[in-house]
Amino acid sequence: MTVSDDITCDEALALWQSCLEGKALGETEPHQMEDHRDDCDSCYERDWLNCEALTRLEAAGISLPDPLFSFKMRVATRHRKTCSACRERDYRNTLIELGENPAGFPCACIGYFSLHQCDQHMDAWECADTLIVRDDKGGYGLPIRNGGRAYAPIHHCPWCGTKLTDR
Repeated sequence: MTVSDDITCDEALALWQSCLEGKALGETEPHQMEDHRDDCDSCYERDWLNCEALTRLEAAGISLPDPLFSFKMRVATRHRKTCSACRERDYRNTLIELGENPAGFPCACIGYFSLHQCDQHMDAWECADTLIVRDDKGGYGLPIRNGGRAYAPIHHCPWCGTKLTDR
């Protein structure tokens, strides 16, 4: 990658902080910041958000016609992919939105991925998109696609490592 000569890493991060604080940026600054982050290996690999900043950004709203809409979305998405705490929070919030109690699952990841949410299949065992199934005794497993209800039991969450309850 070729780094733009327009601004330094520190200047790009300072512009991003100003953006997070709701300060208006100059006409060319958003593009300089975005170009620098996209072109600089060091800045591209860095997580430009922490959990608190992501929460503030979400509370403020990310919407069009914000000139930094796509940039903010990319930075927020990258943080969510790399931060297990934010990912867990998103799964927990989704469970609540679906009317489920997150406390009814060993962890939010298992809760999220074991809920059957398919418009095409009435049963999780029939749906190829189902990653985790729950048996009648409360155990969890990886479904075996043999036309029946076979599964390979799992004892820890594949996403966060939480120990699943023994049956």
